[in-house]
Amino acid sequence: MGRVGDALWPSRFPIKRLMQIKKALSSVRLWVGTYQQAPVGDVQGALWKLGLINSLRIGKAPESYRIVISWDPAMTSKKTSNEHGIIVCAVGKPYYAEGEGSLIAGEDDKHGYVLEDLSGIYTPNEACEAVIDAYYRYNADRVVAETNQGGDMVESLLRIQDSEVSYTGITAEESKRGRAEPVSALYEQRRIHHVGNFEKLETEQTTWTGPPMPSPNRLDALVHGFSSLFELAKKAQKRNKYKPFVYAG
Repeated sequence: MGRVGDALWPSRFPIKRLMQIKKALSSVRLWVGTYQQAPVGDVQGALWKLGLINSLRIGKAPESYRIVISWDPAMTSKKTSNEHGIIVCAVGKPYYAEGEGSLIAGEDDKHGYVLEDLSGIYTPNEACEAVIDAYYRYNADRVVAETNQGGDMVESLLRIQDSEVSYTGITAEESKRGRAEPVSALYEQRRIHHVGNFEKLETEQTTWTGPPMPSPNRLDALVHGFSSLFELAKKAQKRNKYKPFVYAG
C-alpha cells in the first residue's frame, strides 16, 4: 500500500520526473487529471470547456490585423481587492488545424488570439503603467476599458500618464452572461485561440456560471476585448433592430 506523496507508477514516472512535469505544466487541472488520477470534470453551466480551449491552443499567432489592451478596472487596491483584468487580445489571419481550413473558409474570415494576461492586484497608477507598457510593447491599436465603474477616472489616469494612447470606453448594457455568450460562441466556432497557457484566466472561464456568481475580472476583460475586435455590440444592435414581427393574435 503506497503512502501519500508516493508516485503512482514509479517505474514509469519516478517522483523526480513527476516534479519536473508538474513544474512545466501551467494548468493545475491538467496536472491533477493526468498525473494524479483525479480528473476534474467540466462545471455544469459554465460557458467554456477546458477541452475546447486546449484543442484551440497554439504556440504562435499568425499575422495580426488589430490588437487591443482590454482593461476591466478594479476600484480599490487592497490585498483583498478584486484584480484589474488586463488581457491582450488580437484579431488576425485565421489559424486552422490540419484539415480544418476546408471546413471553415471565407475571404473576410478572421480569428481571435489571446496574447497575454497581465491581470493582478494593482493600484490604479500601477494598472495604468501595465496597460500603457503593453500598448507600446504590442504596438496595439487601442486600449478598451469598461466605464460602468469609474470610467471617467480610468480615462483621466491614462491621459495623465500618456495623452497619446488611443482609448475607447465600453458601457456594458447587457447582462454579464449576455455579453459573454457571443464570445463563448466564437470559441465554439473555433475562431479564438490561446497563444500559450493562461491558467488563471482559463479557470475563470471554465468555472464561472453567471449570476449570482461575481463576474471575474480576467474573464470580463477577455469579453470586452473580443467584443470590441469582433464588433459584437454592433451586431447585437442590428439583430435587435430587425427582430421578426410575431403576431400575438
